[in-house]
Amino acid sequence: MKALWLSAILVATGWTSLAIADDDEKKPTAPANAPTEDQRRIEKLEKDLEALKAENAARKAGLPERMSLDQEKKEPPKSSDVEFKATFTDGFHIKTTDGNLDLHIGGRWLEEYRYTFNRPVEGGAPRTSTNSFYIREAFVSLDGTLFTDFGFKLNGDFSPTTGALIEEAWVEWKGLKVVRFFFGQFKGPNSMETTDSPRYLEAIQRSPMSRFVPGMDLGVRAEGGFGDGLLTYQLAVTNGRSHVVNAGRNQIDDNDGKEYMGRLVVAPFSSEKESPLYGLRLGAYASFSHIGQDGNINPTGWPGNLATNELAVTYLIFPAPAVPTFRFAGDRYRVGGEFTYFYGPFMLRGEVMERNDEFVIAATGKHDLLQTIGYYGVATVVLTGEKKLPNTRPIPIHPLNVSEGNWGMVELIARYAGASLSHTELQEMAVDFTQNSNRVRSITVGVNWWPTQNTRFSVDYVSEDYFQGIQLSGAKHGAHLNGVLARFQVDF
Repeated sequence: MKALWLSAILVATGWTSLAIADDDEKKPTAPANAPTEDQRRIEKLEKDLEALKAENAARKAGLPERMSLDQEKKEPPKSSDVEFKATFTDGFHIKTTDGNLDLHIGGRWLEEYRYTFNRPVEGGAPRTSTNSFYIREAFVSLDGTLFTDFGFKLNGDFSPTTGALIEEAWVEWKGLKVVRFFFGQFKGPNSMETTDSPRYLEAIQRSPMSRFVPGMDLGVRAEGGFGDGLLTYQLAVTNGRSHVVNAGRNQIDDNDGKEYMGRLVVAPFSSEKESPLYGLRLGAYASFSHIGQDGNINPTGWPGNLATNELAVTYLIFPAPAVPTFRFAGDRYRVGGEFTYFYGPFMLRGEVMERNDEFVIAATGKHDLLQTIGYYGVATVVLTGEKKLPNTRPIPIHPLNVSEGNWGMVELIARYAGASLSHTELQEMAVDFTQNSNRVRSITVGVNWWPTQNTRFSVDYVSEDYFQGIQLSGAKHGAHLNGVLARFQVDF
């Protein structure tokens, strides 16, 4: 019996083992070190926490919170890509990082006031200007660099005294260090007083000499320098219509002759920046033209009435009879010398110029030369510690800030200037010397205040002499007038 029960137990045990083995084949047993369900949930939470931390860090760094596959495939910008940037250093500039474009948008406003003491108006026909505010310049300017080697400039004057007109308009090639070429309308390279910008001139108005130099004209110009500023030059060929300053502006030529001009400046100590003679500049200039081939082709514009720049007094009126007694035909030439010296807060400048114009007396056919001499000397001193540089925007060390006790830059100036035309030749032209003068002289003292580098307030006291006297008005004859000029200026 015991043997029977033992056999039954063994059979049951074997069957159960076979069943379990068969089930194990259908469901593999998990390894002993496999994570449990709880462990898997903990790992998932830890991954989610790490993702949140990374997302928060990206948000603080300003990076995208999520990166797509497309974003990850984007290439970094190529070095040839061009970027633009805008600056407001010496005007508003838009530039490219590769240097191919630098566009400057600028302008200036010069408002002035002229007052002549005891202005003579008795009897009418005064030769003086009304005491008045007036707009000297209202410019809008566009200039810049294109493709590194090319430049351009275009500005227009919208002041009521001139009407809307183009001033400078040229294209420049500057591919070489020793020469640059300009094509268009520009200032002729005669007289540094005229080629310098009126924004930076020491006196409010130019000297009487400046009426006899070219100013703006159409043509071609070349300029350059050698030896770190040791020698600079300018050469130009223009229409030659500027018989008086700027008369050739926006004009095609009225005769076949052209004007040839040149200017040379030497700075002997330009390489010795610590030397007291570093600021020494010596220059010379000249021009030549041939005008008026015959009696039917004559230049227009000069001669004409000549007036002073400061008090605007007409001191010489050429006769205008029904039948001309003379005409300008033949050669016209100028020669001039210039001097500049600046050191610390001081500067001295001066020029002398001689001009000759060939003319013909109608009655006799005689040829003669009308000679004109012009000159000026100016001295300046800066009182507030800045260094004085010619024809350069001054930068006050302490721009205007009343709360901090800063008042900008202050400069004192004094100038002696004059012009004269040959008396004998004017008599041949039938000029009436009971009403006109062939000479004028001016003495100017003033102060310039630059609150900031872009603003200027100036006041000048002016004394003018006309030597033998002129007919100041219908009932007033005199040889001397005094007045005051004032200017407000802003430019960028």
